[in-house]
Amino acid sequence: MDVMARLETIFNDKQWNIDRTSQISLYDRYCNTLMKFTEEEQQLLLELTERFLKIDLSEYVGYFEKLLNDIQNDNPGSTLILAPCIPEEEAGKTKSSSVALYTMKSTHYNHAVKCGIEPSDIKNILPVINQNTTIVLVDDFIGTGDTALNSIKYAQSILPQGFPIQNIKVMAIVTMETGKIAIENIGVRVYSEVSS
Repeated sequence: MDVMARLETIFNDKQWNIDRTSQISLYDRYCNTLMKFTEEEQQLLLELTERFLKIDLSEYVGYFEKLLNDIQNDNPGSTLILAPCIPEEEAGKTKSSSVALYTMKSTHYNHAVKCGIEPSDIKNILPVINQNTTIVLVDDFIGTGDTALNSIKYAQSILPQGFPIQNIKVMAIVTMETGKIAIENIGVRVYSEVSS
């Protein structure tokens, strides 16, 4: 099958918009990218695209609301404190986890949920943190789990000494099994909508 015909088939199967009028449309960018590759590389990109899960930013809130409800149901009466899943060495940088958390901040959650845009924001609410507090590190994607593990370590360095690690949770829309296992091996539960 011709590369462009296969690309169009993939877009149709995934119900992605095929806009041939805009040079910045997703379809046009795919076409331009494919033309830069060898035939073997094109086939690899198309194969990966067939397996690709595209989640629009507008869908984030719905996914996160469901996950947040799951966390609240599993931790009744707990005050949830949300922070981005960012390790100390990346603090202050805008990462996808910051964007994910920011989309959640725009939604009205009950009073038992507090949001901070930086992990260091936890310091500002230390006086209200107790054994009935759950820290939720938010991200859109967990791969190997390395970023989440370093973020957990960073959160632990900020939290009061002896804060129970089981009171830290990681919430992500998509989680790779490898990362989920690595995180849960240290006693932190992962909440995810899509696992692979």
